[in-house]
Amino acid sequence: MPPLFAHDPLDAVQRAARPTWLLAVATALSVACEYWVLALLALAAYAWLERDVPAVLKAFLPLALALTVGVGLVAIGARAGVIAGWGVRAVPSGHALWGATFALYTLRVYGVRLGLLAALLPVAGGVSRIVLGSNGVPSVLAGWVIGALLGALTYEIAARVAPGSPAGQSRARRLDSPT
Repeated sequence: MPPLFAHDPLDAVQRAARPTWLLAVATALSVACEYWVLALLALAAYAWLERDVPAVLKAFLPLALALTVGVGLVAIGARAGVIAGWGVRAVPSGHALWGATFALYTLRVYGVRLGLLAALLPVAGGVSRIVLGSNGVPSVLAGWVIGALLGALTYEIAARVAPGSPAGQSRARRLDSPT
């Protein structure tokens, strides 16, 4: 029996979309969606927004834990894919998962303006993974969905566990608004 993703239906799109000038840009975007780069980017952005060390840590620590959980999910998926004979292409894209976690958590805590800006990164990073041929379209889509769920769950847990945190304050503002 062939592996689950042995023949990606959009593989021809991946091959056609690989002009050489795009490789440097795609590689930079792919690296920008690594979990450790996203953690540094989030720490810098949250420090710029909060300007108070305890508030920065209260905003950043839930995301850092979520990114760690995301790393674990990708490792478990890779192991399961290898055991099942699907190969590592069956794994949800870690870059898309981590980027979507960062984007959704940032969207929920800091609002639409910063959240939409943050959402550009996982979209561009996911497309770059497809262009580079590192992940297929199904893998990137799965990464976006799982990452979005993880980011939303992280926000809800952080807002309920620490009501004084930026996530908790954001949730209180949403609950208090008349709409």
